[in-house]
Amino acid sequence: MDIREITPIETIIERDLKRKNVCAYARVSTLKEVAHMSFDTQVQTYTKMILDRPDWNFIGVYADEGKSGTNTHKRTQFSMMLDMAKSGLIDLIITKSISRFSRSVVDTVSILQDLRNHRVEVWFENENISSFDSKIEFVISVLSGVAEEEARNVSENVKWNVRKRFSEGKFFLVTKGFLGYTRNDNGELIVDDHEASVVRKIYELYTTGTGVSKIIEYLNENNIKTTYNKGKWYGNAVYNILKNEKYTGNALLQKTNRPSFKAKLKVKNETLPMYYVENSHPPIISQELFDLAQQIRRSQIDKFHHTTSSVVEKDKYNKHTIYKGLLKCPHCGKSYIHRSGTGKSEYSKAIMMCPSNKMKKTCPGETISVSILEQAIHNQLMHIVKNKVAISMKIEQSVLGNPRRELLIRQINELEHSINNLVLSVENMQSKVDDFHSQVQEQINSDIMRHRFDLANLKNILSTKFNLNLIKQNFNKAISTYLKNSDLEQLLFNITDSIVVHNKNKLTFYLVYKDSLNEVCTDNLLIRYMIRKTENRLEHSVML
Repeated sequence: MDIREITPIETIIERDLKRKNVCAYARVSTLKEVAHMSFDTQVQTYTKMILDRPDWNFIGVYADEGKSGTNTHKRTQFSMMLDMAKSGLIDLIITKSISRFSRSVVDTVSILQDLRNHRVEVWFENENISSFDSKIEFVISVLSGVAEEEARNVSENVKWNVRKRFSEGKFFLVTKGFLGYTRNDNGELIVDDHEASVVRKIYELYTTGTGVSKIIEYLNENNIKTTYNKGKWYGNAVYNILKNEKYTGNALLQKTNRPSFKAKLKVKNETLPMYYVENSHPPIISQELFDLAQQIRRSQIDKFHHTTSSVVEKDKYNKHTIYKGLLKCPHCGKSYIHRSGTGKSEYSKAIMMCPSNKMKKTCPGETISVSILEQAIHNQLMHIVKNKVAISMKIEQSVLGNPRRELLIRQINELEHSINNLVLSVENMQSKVDDFHSQVQEQINSDIMRHRFDLANLKNILSTKFNLNLIKQNFNKAISTYLKNSDLEQLLFNITDSIVVHNKNKLTFYLVYKDSLNEVCTDNLLIRYMIRKTENRLEHSVML
């Protein structure tokens, strides 16, 4: 009689339900070699851990290298992981410790509560605790507080060390990006004669009556290399050279500082002592020439800031604009700036222009009226809202047709085929127990593991950069949110990465998913506007 095993359907359902979508998060806060080794170790360890579990689906390892844990700003992989988790694509996140997740108590508790609301678990390996544990908030507040205080202490110790060295006149001059100096084979600071001649020429021109715009023109026309030996010269680069006292062989230390250990941007130092070190390194220009340049600079600044009623009226239109950082110049790549125009009509009172043309027109980038821009943005967004189904289909076609995605899939298939062949080779050698075959098997197993790491990395890229479900979900969510609250500004920044101003009659809108999308342009949307009593056809389109 045949003996058959009968398994209740409830058991099968329960067993299937236990299969979780699992990912890991790894982070190191410095790019030094030791930290880099720790970073690679985290990625490899968690990849192997997840792959070895038959009840887990490997979703990927999200990893931010060289990012601080004091806040979540610019941790792109971390943000992407949270978006996928909240979209239902991840059930469990594994990370080394609470400090790797975040050193901010407020951020940690808030993020874990949000993930818990979406039924997403986070497991902290070092602390051996789950975010689903009832004691988690108390533990998180204690441990995160300790981690945050540790970060504060490290920051204060580093600052104290730096200030102590400054007070003793000790500092290290970084030559990368600093025109005029280099280091010899012994690491000693020396003058780069070619670059120093450029610095002297800039001071010579400036102190003999040549304006910065003319200096820029001279440098570009004579193909003089910039600090990083590429691109064109612009005003900021010249001004930075003109006001840097280090070219006199002296150094003013602690000109800037960070207001707190969490702050990422430096501010002008107005509270801490500064130190002036004389004859600290070889000079390029004389102190007298530098002082003359500063005198000219101050007189120009005073003249520029002289306030009149007309200046006050003009400055009304130079305030911060929501379009800051959104409009891009197709020629130099810079973000457009907001300025007041010279005319009195609504089309010329406020304009957006390429910053390369702020003092003198040095870039072909064209100026566009804010009034016209707002009409264009409104009509373009309305076009997207009304045609959301068609645009969504365009997005799908664009993602699926992306050559980088197709290449990734080919590479994944090739790796999987290679792994299967290697596994088959090992199985065929199981009966061979001599030393030679043992060494061969060991090498093949090593190759299998290496291929699996590579495969996991490729799948991670595919599931993050080309996740069609997440892209469409975010797009549809942005449209639905707009239909509920009619907030056009929110919609603009939810779906738009940038707007390229080809000319005053043509704009191109790039969606936020542009890294994942193939560059296929949708049908152009043509709109007619009346500008200064003349008809102007404004053409704009969505780039996928």
